[in-house]
Amino acid sequence: MKLFFRTAFLFAILFALSVCTAQDSYRVIFLGDTHYDAEDAKLHPEGISQARHRDTEMWKERLPKLLTAANKKAAESNTAFVLQGGDMVEGYGGTADAHKNMLEAGYKRLQGFFSIPVLTTAGNHDIGSKVLPGEPSPIQIYKNFATEYVIPAIKSIKGVSNILVSQKGTDIAFRYGKDLYFIMDFNYAGTKLAFVKKVLKENADARYKIILTHAGPISWDVGWAPNWRLYGSHQKTMEEILPVFQKHNCTFLTGHYHGIASLEYSTELGSIYQIQGCCVWTPGVPDKLNVVRDKVEQYGGFLMKSKHLKTDEEKQAIINRFKPGLKSYFYAGGAGYMTLDISDSGVIVNYFHRDSNKASYTFAIPKK
Repeated sequence: MKLFFRTAFLFAILFALSVCTAQDSYRVIFLGDTHYDAEDAKLHPEGISQARHRDTEMWKERLPKLLTAANKKAAESNTAFVLQGGDMVEGYGGTADAHKNMLEAGYKRLQGFFSIPVLTTAGNHDIGSKVLPGEPSPIQIYKNFATEYVIPAIKSIKGVSNILVSQKGTDIAFRYGKDLYFIMDFNYAGTKLAFVKKVLKENADARYKIILTHAGPISWDVGWAPNWRLYGSHQKTMEEILPVFQKHNCTFLTGHYHGIASLEYSTELGSIYQIQGCCVWTPGVPDKLNVVRDKVEQYGGFLMKSKHLKTDEEKQAIINRFKPGLKSYFYAGGAGYMTLDISDSGVIVNYFHRDSNKASYTFAIPKK
């Protein structure tokens, strides 16, 4: 009997050590915008709206190939979960039921390619549908979706702890081993500032603070709406919280602009690392990654051509705000998937173009 208990105790210790090791060094899959849509009356009631041809065609062949390749990369390593950076669906179904059906159908289709949990965050398309008068708002519909699908997916991950959910229900934080993950709704600031500060303060000891949000705090050098970043037009809120993100050396996983990009922004206050992914594989996506900017000095060239901002003064103000703090900058046209290999040494981000199994770009995030 004593031998039995000793053996059982030894196995328990070994199991605990294996779990600890698994959470110390592991992989995460990152997917950018996926814009799920289908020619289905449940998603697009007749006479209200129509499916978007670009997305329905993409989901017939190209997206399945991309997601299958991503799942193979997940199987090659100790992969904990999949993160998807918002605009999971195209939206705009026309009714509350259609929007609910699209969120659920898109999530189930996406999850169907992976044997590990898929976690997603709210993009503008995920809450952007116009519904009939008197029906629940898309924001409320998304909150219900997150409660029914995203939070249970988080709870299903072995080793997850300290789950925190904001009152609004679309900001969710949790610990996985040494690391903090924060699913952050980029759409509205409101009273969420206090929640963000609380989460980061309570998890100040986390090895890495990885924030999944549709658009990050640092403006990309783009021509279309370069000022549309985390919390949108709430620039006062963004400026207040930016030093907090720097203090905690946060890493942001983003989408929205349908490009592949990375940057490091560092000042005496700390550092921010920002990654942008994209899965919108249209017929125009070239065979190879199309690098258009890979030097800090190039930042601002596309931004100054923006037709979204009215004056050159507005455009130059954004450049002056961020360019002095940029330590690296990369922007490319493409669609594919990413792996994040996370360990005590740092975070290695590899980008795989379309459905390739060979990385075409690597970005390293050091441990600080």
